[in-house]
Amino acid sequence: MNNAGVGVDPVRYDQGFSSDPMADLFCMSQTIEQIIKKPKNSRTNSDDPTLRLPHHILHSIFSYLTSQDLAHVRLVSKNWHRNTPSYFALNLDQSLFFKKIFPTAIIQSQFRNKYTDWVHSCLETSKSKLNKAEKRILRIYYDENINEIMRLIDGNNFHEVYLRFKDSLDYLPYMFRSTCFTLLHLNRCSIQPHIFHGEEKFNSLQELKLDSIMLFGETLSIFISKCPNIRELSLVNCMFLRSIVFPTKLDRLKKLYVELMNSCFSITKVQVIAPSLQVFQFVYRDQSHVAVNMDIRACRMLREFHLDCLKFPIGLDPQNFCSDFPRLETLLMGPCEASNTVKISSPSLRKLILFFTRMYEHHVVSAPNLCTYEYVGTTFKPFLNPSAAPNLLETRIGLAYNVEKINRAWFLKLRTRLQHFSNNILLTLCIRDEKEVREELKSRKEGNCCSCTMDKCWSHFLKEFEVHEKKSSEKDKLKFVFKFTWQLIIS
Repeated sequence: MNNAGVGVDPVRYDQGFSSDPMADLFCMSQTIEQIIKKPKNSRTNSDDPTLRLPHHILHSIFSYLTSQDLAHVRLVSKNWHRNTPSYFALNLDQSLFFKKIFPTAIIQSQFRNKYTDWVHSCLETSKSKLNKAEKRILRIYYDENINEIMRLIDGNNFHEVYLRFKDSLDYLPYMFRSTCFTLLHLNRCSIQPHIFHGEEKFNSLQELKLDSIMLFGETLSIFISKCPNIRELSLVNCMFLRSIVFPTKLDRLKKLYVELMNSCFSITKVQVIAPSLQVFQFVYRDQSHVAVNMDIRACRMLREFHLDCLKFPIGLDPQNFCSDFPRLETLLMGPCEASNTVKISSPSLRKLILFFTRMYEHHVVSAPNLCTYEYVGTTFKPFLNPSAAPNLLETRIGLAYNVEKINRAWFLKLRTRLQHFSNNILLTLCIRDEKEVREELKSRKEGNCCSCTMDKCWSHFLKEFEVHEKKSSEKDKLKFVFKFTWQLIIS
């Protein structure tokens, strides 16, 4: 059967398509003709510092980016486009293949081998383009045993591989024989610890993302111990994960992302020994509401820390919370309910975000070099204002109110509490009751309400007003969320 011309949705971040008849089946590299020419502006070459770099240096810098980033980078300017490494992406989606060629399930069951033939045909057709590309990307969405597919693609040395299927990854060690393999995203499958029984190391792997993966026992620790050069690790809603422990030192790990939402499997321990770690985002919601035992004291180079969990972790010293991270510049804290006083004190901190925090009045925030402060919650807590922050340039307050009375008096009282900040504050208010908006916030003082600086009405400072639809399911009644944004100028 001739499969040429069968339409399969391309990878969304690839911008262009080739005139090749197989172009509908997989994505091609961009060409200069496929880039939208931007109009010239009046900026001089001196505005772009990268123009001072030799072409081979800029090309080398861009070579560290993923294909998704490269697709965006090459659109910035002609200079960046000329120095962006070439890439070629294959998108092999079994479900789309059968849907286009064999519409009914009965016919699909009779022609399973056609998918393998199609993969082989795609690889042969694109052989020359793969050989010329500096980065080779592969996406496979497959519902059956993928061993046969992996044998077909062996020898092409793909740099980035994205896999999603239902089977266990028994063939995983076989994949890492490639010396160019740098990025792997796994989705909706299971990994058993027995597949790592050998002595092989995955030396080329630099970025790993596990999304909705079933991890049993010490699988994660064993897996990561075989990746000595890993630079970025993401764990998203992994199941059966009880601990995140890396007993061996990860000298090259720069970024660690953990996101476990509404998990029925409680994480008991987090231990990371990564002296070069710069970004650590820990977002954790479980049903037991038990505090996690966390040991990240070895991560002295940490610059960005997101701690978004219900309980303040055991192992972090609440009194000297930031002392273990002398280079910390960005801190986001979620609820983090703690029984003891939590002191946020750091001379290096530049950006602080408090997100529905459950800190109480005895907590301390001290950051003399703070430039950006953001607070999101249901009620404003003045005691969480950063003290002695002369360099504060940006202040954002976001409130999600659900009270009976939101009127002009409430607005003026809130403005009075915000006088401690710099004279430029962005205040956002979300209201879920249409009646409150219609009846309360429309009230204004009689006469000239704007004659006095501190007595200005709520509408005077209004910068933006948005209305968003909110509907959980088809059966629910359509509701609206009203979002007000004020630019408060306080003298």
